[in-house]
Amino acid sequence: MVADAGMLSADNLNGLEDAGCRFIVASRQSHVPYDLGDHFERHGNYTPDDSTIETTRDMGTGRQRRTRRVVYHYSFKRHKRDDKTINAQGVKAEKVADGLRPVARDRFVTVTTDADGKKAEVNWDVIERARFCAGFKGYVTNIGADVMDGAAVVAAYRDLWHVEESFRMAKGDLQARPIFHRKRESIDEYSVF
Repeated sequence: MVADAGMLSADNLNGLEDAGCRFIVASRQSHVPYDLGDHFERHGNYTPDDSTIETTRDMGTGRQRRTRRVVYHYSFKRHKRDDKTINAQGVKAEKVADGLRPVARDRFVTVTTDADGKKAEVNWDVIERARFCAGFKGYVTNIGADVMDGAAVVAAYRDLWHVEESFRMAKGDLQARPIFHRKRESIDEYSVF
């Protein structure tokens, strides 16, 4: 089974494994500094393009804790795209801090409360950590390295879009479209129409 990061939780992965399923699930980029700390200490922060790094991570607590294999893939193309996104989000954060934009759920904004009220600031530490993680994509799996090497794990995940594409449909493909009316009167009017 292959899934995106929305499926990533210890309970979900334990359930899949207990059911006898093999899985590859995308990891969140925020785990990179913790999972790859030893690698960066030994090799520095240089990573060749299209390379994979393997590590393990404990997921879950107590009796539910299991050690998982994590494969990280680095891509220079992804690094450039991540950098561009980080720069755009940094500009938005600066506008929020300057009061030119309302506070929303911006990634690099920290809201603090003091005697004068709430104050929004740019969190530069989080921006630097995001830049450090740029270009990496992680995959958590229970498939052994003897069965599937890191490059094969990445390739299997990349095929996920083919599966998702086969399930896509347009509104016109449906004979009856879903409706999201809450009032009884609206539902009746829509049904009559």
